[in-house]
Amino acid sequence: MFFWVKRKEVILDCFTYIPSVHEFSRPDFSYKFFPEWFLKLPKIVGEEGKKGPSLKGCKAFKDIYCKNTITIPSSFEVRIKVSPNKTFEWAMFGTTEESVHAVEHPIAQTSGMYDENTYQHLKIPTAWFFKTSRFINFVWLDHVWNRKEVLDYCVLPGVVDYKYQPDTLLNVIFKYKPEEYTITIPFAEPVAMLAPMENCVIKIKHHLEDFKYVRAINRPYFNPNINSTAEKYQFYKQIIKKANERNLMTKCPFGK
Repeated sequence: MFFWVKRKEVILDCFTYIPSVHEFSRPDFSYKFFPEWFLKLPKIVGEEGKKGPSLKGCKAFKDIYCKNTITIPSSFEVRIKVSPNKTFEWAMFGTTEESVHAVEHPIAQTSGMYDENTYQHLKIPTAWFFKTSRFINFVWLDHVWNRKEVLDYCVLPGVVDYKYQPDTLLNVIFKYKPEEYTITIPFAEPVAMLAPMENCVIKIKHHLEDFKYVRAINRPYFNPNINSTAEKYQFYKQIIKKANERNLMTKCPFGK
């Protein structure tokens, strides 16, 4: 006897305030972002007598794009000029909002992870804010297969949800070298991948709203006495949970 369990549906609402981002740089299912070099790759490679299968036949590679994962493209063109004297400068093109800027975390927050004279952290924003219809965790991954300069930077992994927080921030690290060089993240280049941590049906919806509305999604509540990110998350979570409970209580029990 077989029992079929219907997969639960999760709606992922994606909000942005920039028309060009809404039109040309939408988060979407990763199978739409297979790198061009992979699509052109023959199934068999090598010289005569030494031929063998290419990455085209690798199930692990194809599954990371096809197993319900979601790709976030870059909302801006980002340029980071890295100098050998352990300094860097960044610039973002595609936004006129002064509040949209990259920030660095103090080295003390990750003390012992890497040498501050060798690596540098930078948190780069996107113009997208997410909201899911119910709670679900996603694994945040580096979209390294789509990057030509693989070792220029690394997007750090983590686990996130978009029921109680909406941010889609890129935590990256890059390396200081003996010579000056520039890291360029082109507009609309895939930069991060989200893998849901449960078997579900995801429906993605995109919304273009004004800047104030989208920022209100990012900071729906404000408590000046809370500085810790973890405390802010718990504070927002409790408020959202209580609001959802009130909505359930006010609904007609005989309605749909």
